[in-house]
Amino acid sequence: MIAPDSGRALATSSNYVYLVTLPLVGAAPPTINVADTAAATFPVHRLTRIGGDFIGWAPDGKTVYWSVGRSFFRYNPALADSLGKAKARADSIRADSLKQATKEKPDSVGKA
Repeated sequence: MIAPDSGRALATSSNYVYLVTLPLVGAAPPTINVADTAAATFPVHRLTRIGGDFIGWAPDGKTVYWSVGRSFFRYNPALADSLGKAKARADSIRADSLKQATKEKPDSVGKA
């Protein structure tokens, strides 16, 4: 199911819901494989852990929805992308500070 802005699409495979970034294509249409998201040619994100039904887009195209049994879920790709970038930046800052902390030795080290 293509988003109203035509930039992304929802797909289901083996009852899982996937968010796929649609590539700009020329003559030959690309093959998009959701079986191995890490090896996909284009960005693919699995949105569900246990499956999903009745997938769709909000009219503005900014929110994805699906259901599992009696539960209804919404997902905002733009918000998730920004949170992912913020987490990666925080993890990077933390890793840098840990590296710096291991380089610095307290004054008591080496003194007898």
